[in-house]
Amino acid sequence: MGFCIDTVRGDPPKFAMVKRDNLIVMLECRLTIPWKQSGWAIYFWVNDAKELRQEIIDNGLRRVSEVVDKEYGCIEFKVPLPDNGSLVFGQIISSD
Repeated sequence: MGFCIDTVRGDPPKFAMVKRDNLIVMLECRLTIPWKQSGWAIYFWVNDAKELRQEIIDNGLRRVSEVVDKEYGCIEFKVPLPDNGSLVFGQIISSD
């Protein structure tokens, strides 16, 4: 698909970032780290998390989390998937 590996963390890998052009996708394996949920997550950087969340809801998807502030300088929301994974959409709000 034309993505290249940007970052890999853990041995065996638990987190990775792949990129293509201006798109970075973060992948997280929750089977190998202690999370409240199992499965996996795919993380997308977006320009406006609140606007995207509302657009997704307006298009009929109701299983969407609230937008939350994260300690790593982002706001984000999750869309749970049927297989216990989730899509996470995050917006950088601080460069600290």
